[in-house]
Amino acid sequence: MPSSPATKPPRQARSRQTLARLLDALESLLADRTFEEISIHEILRTAQVSVGSFYARFPTKDALLPALYDRWDQELRGRAVTKKDQEEARSLSLEGLTARFIGNMVKNQRRRRWFIRAVALHARQHPQMITREQRSKRRQLHRQWASLVLEHRDRINHPDPEEAVALAIFLVVSTCREKVVFSESPHASSFRLSDRKLTAELQRAFLAYLGVTPRQ
Repeated sequence: MPSSPATKPPRQARSRQTLARLLDALESLLADRTFEEISIHEILRTAQVSVGSFYARFPTKDALLPALYDRWDQELRGRAVTKKDQEEARSLSLEGLTARFIGNMVKNQRRRRWFIRAVALHARQHPQMITREQRSKRRQLHRQWASLVLEHRDRINHPDPEEAVALAIFLVVSTCREKVVFSESPHASSFRLSDRKLTAELQRAFLAYLGVTPRQ
C-alpha cells in the first residue's frame, strides 16, 4: 500500500502542528464550498502556513485528502456505540431508534456536506489508500448499530434478520449520501425532497424492508 500522511503522520511536533492547521483551515473552508473550489493559497492564508512549508510536505492540494480522510476516520471511531447509547436505545421503540439514527445521519451529512463529499470521493477514487484497520473499524461501527436494531428481532419479519438489518443500514446510508452529499448529480437532483421528508421516507423504507408491521 502506498504511504500517505494518513498512514505515516509527521514525527516532529512542529510538523504535526502545521498539518493540524492545514486540516483545520481546509475543514473550515469546506463549510460552504467544494474541495475543487478551494485554492491552495486560500488554505495557506487561513492556516497561516507559508508556501514553502506546504510544498515541503505536500506536492499538491489533493495530497491533503489522505490526512483529511484519516481525521474523518478518527472522528467516526469516536462515535462508537457506548454503554450509555445502548441503554438509551433499549428505552426506545424500534420506530424511535430508527428515527434517531436516520435523523442524525441526515442532519450530520447536511451540516458537513462538502467535507464528507471530499473524503468520500477520496475513498472512492483511491480505495487502496484505506487501511485494513480503517475498514475493520467501519464494519464494527455498522455492526454496533445493527445489534441495536436486532434488539427488536421479534418485530422483524424478514427471513434473515441479520442480513436484512445490515443491508437496510447500507441502503439508508447510501441513499442519504447520494441525496444529500452528492445532490448535484443528475439522478439525485431529478426530484426534490426536503431533509425532513427524506428522513421520514428513509425510516419508512428501512422498516418496510425488515417487514416490520406499523403499530397502530
